[in-house]
Amino acid sequence: MAATVAAPTRWVVIDDSDSRIEYDGVWSVIDGTPLDSTGDAGSTYRASEHSTTAVNASFSFKFNGTNVFFQGTAPPLHLDVDGVIPWDCVLDGRSQVGRKINAGLTSENNFIYCKYDNLLPGEHTVGARITAEGPSFYLDRLVYGDVNSPPSSANAIIQVDYNDPEVIYSNSPWMSYAGYGSKNSDEAEATISFDFTGNSIAWYTVVPNSMLNASSASYQIDDEAPVLFAIPGTFATPQLYQKYFETPMRESKTHTLSVKYLGPTGAMPLSLSYMEVTNIPATTPSSSSPTFSFEGVENKIPIAPLVVGIVGGIGLLLLAAFLVWFWRRRRRRPVSRAVPPVVHMIKLRPRAPSVSSFENEKKRHSGNLKVIPDEAWEAR
Repeated sequence: MAATVAAPTRWVVIDDSDSRIEYDGVWSVIDGTPLDSTGDAGSTYRASEHSTTAVNASFSFKFNGTNVFFQGTAPPLHLDVDGVIPWDCVLDGRSQVGRKINAGLTSENNFIYCKYDNLLPGEHTVGARITAEGPSFYLDRLVYGDVNSPPSSANAIIQVDYNDPEVIYSNSPWMSYAGYGSKNSDEAEATISFDFTGNSIAWYTVVPNSMLNASSASYQIDDEAPVLFAIPGTFATPQLYQKYFETPMRESKTHTLSVKYLGPTGAMPLSLSYMEVTNIPATTPSSSSPTFSFEGVENKIPIAPLVVGIVGGIGLLLLAAFLVWFWRRRRRRPVSRAVPPVVHMIKLRPRAPSVSSFENEKKRHSGNLKVIPDEAWEAR
């Protein structure tokens, strides 16, 4: 039994590529870009959709909340041979025939296939099942909220509706169009501001009166310079889910968005249906060689030991290079060997002994001296 509660003003947005969605059966992931110009209900969400035509193919998603709906590109009205819609909505295991169909002549993006409001708080499982052959069924995004507990902005994409109490409108006249869920003003200098926590914010609106001329406005983040953007005009039909701008990614923290209408008065007004706040922590790209930064305490790398290690490594490389150079230089030098001294024989002319020396020698050996006659010397 459902409880009667008010609708939430903040929702969690789940893309069809989210791993928390469980697909069963044959599904294909398609590029949604060719469908962006289809119909008058905006572009596909993040340029991709899951598609199937297989009977009994299904998907399911678990969430905690009180409200949920899911959207996709809906082909023109088509009933199977039995005249029934070929898909069922499924909530907590109970099926019901899809209540809504695209009655237009062309396909329509952001078509709400199934929507459940006023659920009892707690965990639920929502999904759809294909029951008969027919045109392709597309799932683009799923949105859920809890009226009793606004979703956390951490690691999520949050849709903030125009009637959220923290969206601040200036004192200019603001009008609402019944059934379109938006506020708008064509008074110059009319402003809308909103504080958000995240990396980026996108602005979506509806254009109920399509015959007005184009106008312009600007948006500003914090104290940055304002950025101009155009507000298109003169459409053949009312336009839904029109995205006017999306800010570039920046540091995830609390920012202030200010949007100002620049006119002219009486042209297409500044209008807001909802904003989408993206708050996804930045991921470090994988690489075979990690890159370290010495700036910022978040890296928590001990700088002193790292510097000492680098200097020591350079010193070892220089020492090794010097040793190699010294060793090669030693190899090129000739090896010195022990060479015996060269003795130069000098032939000296015999010197005749002096008379005095002869007489002294004669006296010294006089006792043993034997006088040999000249004849004996000659006989020898």
